Amino acid sequence: MTALNYYCSADDARRLVGLSATDVSDADMIELIILAQSEVDKLTNTTYLVDQSTGTATSGNTTTVTDSGASWTNDEWNATGDLIGGYMCWIHTGTNAGEIRTIIDNTATALTVSPAFSAAIDNTSQYRIVPNTYRSETFDGNGFPDYFTRKKPITEVQSITIDETDVTLGTTYSYFYKKAGKITLGNNAEEKVWKDVYPQQCNVKYHWGVYNLPIIVKKLTAMIAAITAAEYMVGNTYTFATGYSIPELSVQKGVPYPHFEKLINQLTKQSEKMIANIKALVYPVSGG
Repeated sequence: MTALNYYCSADDARRLVGLSATDVSDADMIELIILAQSEVDKLTNTTYLVDQSTGTATSGNTTTVTDSGASWTNDEWNATGDLIGGYMCWIHTGTNAGEIRTIIDNTATALTVSPAFSAAIDNTSQYRIVPNTYRSETFDGNGFPDYFTRKKPITEVQSITIDETDVTLGTTYSYFYKKAGKITLGNNAEEKVWKDVYPQQCNVKYHWGVYNLPIIVKKLTAMIAAITAAEYMVGNTYTFATGYSIPELSVQKGVPYPHFEKLINQLTKQSEKMIANIKALVYPVSGG
């Protein structure tokens, strides 16, 4: 099983509070980091796409990316049947550059994706595997050419359907304002407005999220996880000794609880400042 990457590492969080893996295990700290990531996502109104595996395809076709040098565990990247959860394959260079597809099956060296790429994958196609952010939104039309997606920023729009009519993507048919999550129908579009004659007749399929991971997001995630870990240590029985005695001398340390209390307070103040800075960024920057 490939070791998963998160917004920060267990060591990043433990380092902030002077803890070791003996005090808080990797498994426990990862659970705290996952919770911290959820908090950061809520604060920033988006999610961040962290590389889990990267490489260059050695071969493939429109639904398969093969990397003969990979050593993945079977089915470790799979999404469910409705393309929810799991991971996605993002081709960032070479044939199909810019296209993102959800992984529905994988072997040690091959990824099967859905829907199909626009062309066959070849040995110029460089990929990254990141958490899957596929969405299919069905909604009432508004009678206007503009629609704002429920999640942003958009990384790729896969399809637009209005009243069972597929709208051509790109050129003068549809325009995408990725950071704002805005899709505008063009003058040449098969449907020029999001029809509001009947309910639930408009659908958009897309992927969303921010790439790369901003350093402030990494630091805030580590800080939130660290505060939680410190609170966990204070609220439970821990084994920090307050003194040591040997025949030659006796050494006394400070009481752990007051130290942890001061540390938590200091980290909380720092995190509040970081949260204020992040909230000032109306739209996170999205890269390709």
